[in-house]
Amino acid sequence: MFLNLGGEMKKFVKTALFSALVFPCIAVFAQEEQKAFEFGPGTANPTAAAIKFFAPCHIDIFTDIIFRRAGETGSTYDLPIVIEYRQPGSSATSEGTLVRRVNITATRTQQKTTTYGLPGAAAGCTVPWTVIAKAASGAAPVAIFGSIRMSPYIHIPTVEIEGGLISLAKGNWVTKKFGTSAGFPQSVIEIDGGWFHSLLGIPGPLPVRLKFELLKPDGSVAASASGYTKFEINPCCSNNKLLVKYLVKEHLSGQWKLRITNNSNDDVMNIDPRGRFWGACTL
Repeated sequence: MFLNLGGEMKKFVKTALFSALVFPCIAVFAQEEQKAFEFGPGTANPTAAAIKFFAPCHIDIFTDIIFRRAGETGSTYDLPIVIEYRQPGSSATSEGTLVRRVNITATRTQQKTTTYGLPGAAAGCTVPWTVIAKAASGAAPVAIFGSIRMSPYIHIPTVEIEGGLISLAKGNWVTKKFGTSAGFPQSVIEIDGGWFHSLLGIPGPLPVRLKFELLKPDGSVAASASGYTKFEINPCCSNNKLLVKYLVKEHLSGQWKLRITNNSNDDVMNIDPRGRFWGACTL
């Protein structure tokens, strides 16, 4: 998605990859956003513009800035401006920690900055980031126009499910740990899987329907679904493949679990559930 990364961005990507391994909060924020801003004489913002962006918690973000000034030609009229990025605060009306301050000079010719990396925030979705654009000193003598782009670090983590392949006799169920005790950030969780009908311990020909239940750390059922293996090709069942999908609306730490139930009339072998998540505020 981003080409010709400079040394700073390469360092940021390495840090993001490491964070994804040690704490499962790096994720995909599907909605890249670009918002316009303006400030100075003749605009709706005489002194500064505040732009709001929403993102899930603990998601690292890439950003860049497009900007220009109005006014007379000539470098004499070029204007130093400042762009400040602040993480979500304690509420929707408060600003959080200043994480980057970009100093640039606006000219009559439109310019674009390099891409910067911003660290993820503990709050998200209902509490916005705030980006402030203003003159570097005093009030701007000319109008400034531009836009801010906020984009995710694209990474879809797979979620470890306890143990290996599972065999499950008819009428039985099993519960496995899903992820780590760190829990999940604001995100969408998806679970599907593959399995086989077991005919005396060898793969059989019949399609078998299973039930998967995603359990929160407190043991309650977050979401459930019944269906057939994701590899099912039998015409009777191929349009009813199992998929559990759930939106985590706030960061829930603690051990999540997956309960698998075989309510069919057949034994099942080689159950291989697969989970993944990405940061999101909506399904």
